[in-house]
Amino acid sequence: MARSKAKRWPLLVTVFSVGVAFVGTATTPSPASAADPLDVLVVTRSATSPPAADQVVIDRLADAGHSVVLLDDHDVSSTPEAAVLDHDVVVVSTTVSAGQIGSAFTDVAVPLITWEPFLHDDLGFGAAGSSGQTPSSSAVRIVDPAHPIADGAIGDVEVTDYRLAQTFGAPAGDVDVIATEARSSARPVVFAYESGAAMFDRPAPARRVGLFPAFATPTAWTDDGAAFFDRAIEWLASGDVVDPVNVAPTVDAGDDIDVVLNGATADVDLSATVDDDGLPVDTPIIAWTGPADVNFDDPNSATPTATLPGPGSFVLTVTVTDTEFTVADTLTVTADEPGAAPVDPAILWVTSSESLTSAEQPAVDRMTADGMTVTVADDDTVTATDAAGADLVVVTSRVSPSKIGDEFADVDVPVLMSEPFLLDDMGMVPAGSTKGQVTGRRHLVVLDPAHDVAAGLTDRVAVLTSRQTMGWGLPTGDVDIV
Repeated sequence: MARSKAKRWPLLVTVFSVGVAFVGTATTPSPASAADPLDVLVVTRSATSPPAADQVVIDRLADAGHSVVLLDDHDVSSTPEAAVLDHDVVVVSTTVSAGQIGSAFTDVAVPLITWEPFLHDDLGFGAAGSSGQTPSSSAVRIVDPAHPIADGAIGDVEVTDYRLAQTFGAPAGDVDVIATEARSSARPVVFAYESGAAMFDRPAPARRVGLFPAFATPTAWTDDGAAFFDRAIEWLASGDVVDPVNVAPTVDAGDDIDVVLNGATADVDLSATVDDDGLPVDTPIIAWTGPADVNFDDPNSATPTATLPGPGSFVLTVTVTDTEFTVADTLTVTADEPGAAPVDPAILWVTSSESLTSAEQPAVDRMTADGMTVTVADDDTVTATDAAGADLVVVTSRVSPSKIGDEFADVDVPVLMSEPFLLDDMGMVPAGSTKGQVTGRRHLVVLDPAHDVAAGLTDRVAVLTSRQTMGWGLPTGDVDIV
């Protein structure tokens, strides 16, 4: 029995006439008028100019008294699920681009039939790459004559007037295989899932059918071939729809936050991540709470601003409910009094001359632009005492290793060493062939994305715009290889 409902889809732009003739199409008797006319959504390559094979399908549905609506495959992703649910059956032709459809209909609780094999994995019928098209054939072999779609047919049934490709699947789970390719029992070409039946990776949300037509097949249908389609539509619409199962929402309040008071208070921008399946309500209800003296500008938003009353630690909670399930997460915001004004970092830049080269100048300019104070030291005169008061010593690869030696090995200041032949003097690598240079390189491979130096970068990273010489070392001890 078709479901009764009011049609409420403003997206429809196409009106169809019945009995449009196309050159080269086969003539098959019109189907018997349906006892219960259906609202059928046909997904095609073009809603304004359907391919000839799709027009055969459209006309056949209309001749049976069904109401037909077309949806262009390019518009599927922007079509709300509620609009699809307005229909009794969804028909997805093989003229569509599978990439445009994807998983749009995977969990939609409307009976669906398709002969696009490259959607089988998206719909949950079988594994990716297991479906396709057979060599040309004009017949299918019935393996389940008792199924209503077979309607008692037995043996090989001619479904097209001449040999054409057929689409096949590799359906998994609790599937009814009704017919296979006539020459290969390993290739199901007509199969069906009851509503709620186990498929490859999910239960069927409503009845599902895979049918044999390839791109042009409907234009060459025999009476028996067209009857397969008619009976599949009738069988799809006669089953019950399984109500979708509501899954609890999830919420992540975000990482803990440290802020500095701006006067007596501090404003904190919060950002919770909420995921929900849209059941049983379209949008879950969000609520932020905290100590009584914390104010939220919009406590029912995922991204409110919280105003803290003063210094201290404040535990804030975001609660999400879909009216059936309720979940919550917390984060701690710590507000501190303003401290002393920050001091600009002091950098000791050790190189071969106090006159910087064109290669060095951009690095120094970058540091000064970030508020650092850079002092340039010549390797002829620099000593460890020059590091006093510096926050960082940078030893460039332009220095002469013999002039620097172990001068900075024991300084109580962080050292960034770019000269590989000083790594042993610094105690970072053993003496010997444990350091050197390689030429013609511009990439690094990140091994520790979590390290601050990597800053989350992963895999192979281009660090230079052209191939250059890079230094390397084999460090020992408690070292982080970034």
